[in-house]
Amino acid sequence: MRDLEFTEDSIISHYRVKFTIDKPAPVATVIESLKGFERLIKKSQPLVEIALDGIKIQRTEVYIDEIIEGSLIYDFIVKHVVSKDNIQKAKDLAHDVIGDKPVVRTVISMGVGALIYATASNYMGSTDSGSKNEPAINAYNSVIIQSAGDVNISSEDMKDFIDKASRDKSVVKDVIDATSPAKLSEGSADLIMEDALFLTVSHEVLNQLPQNMDHMTPQQKEESHSNIDVYIYASDQDKQVSGWAGIVPDLFEQRVKFKLAESVNAFDLHGRKKIKADIVVHKSFDKNNMSYKVDYVTIEAVN
Repeated sequence: MRDLEFTEDSIISHYRVKFTIDKPAPVATVIESLKGFERLIKKSQPLVEIALDGIKIQRTEVYIDEIIEGSLIYDFIVKHVVSKDNIQKAKDLAHDVIGDKPVVRTVISMGVGALIYATASNYMGSTDSGSKNEPAINAYNSVIIQSAGDVNISSEDMKDFIDKASRDKSVVKDVIDATSPAKLSEGSADLIMEDALFLTVSHEVLNQLPQNMDHMTPQQKEESHSNIDVYIYASDQDKQVSGWAGIVPDLFEQRVKFKLAESVNAFDLHGRKKIKADIVVHKSFDKNNMSYKVDYVTIEAVN
């Protein structure tokens, strides 16, 4: 597998990953996985720039060259688009420094591996087996950091890359999507990145990852708004938490249930059609529409 090819404005490399799964992968899972890998490969771009002595990459494009069944294998073509002025610099670097070493492919592999590690380490201890798998995750992290110098990346730069990834929620989704085929083999699948280091993300590490993003989506949430227009369509002077309804036109037009805070006098408010109020909008997550819907509004104070 060749590491580098050049066009008039691009550096082209190849990248392969392999899942050791024991059953056919559904098309939907493969598509989800490919999209996840595409995003992770693009997120590895800063490391590629460092490895190429600071050559500025304008954008990264990812193509699928081949998918091989059996143990699921993806062959990617990765195209790093640079300015024409930097192409010659890249060619000189490849000739004088990189030589036949698969530097770019290895950097991509290390970048993707680091993103997976950063996500898995965040969930360490969240399962019964989390603590016993800590050595596997830490060992994998150490290999990446110690090997960074072989591809012109300092350990400090690699640690910074991992630290930023561990705080990026978008990385979590990308990793979950990319590694989703590993869940097909009931927690026994490894992920092998076929570069110079042959980095392997073991099933012990992959097992730390959640199945989906549900854990990051609160089922309920509240939003506070001050001095906002509230229209009252129904009221009950004798009750605080029933018999009240209306809309908040700046936020939504559908009629919803209102509740009154203890500090709001229901008798004084009864009969009024429009008020300025401080409110709390209570919402719940609707999985069917993948969005939040208003459950009810609490009127905290009337201004």
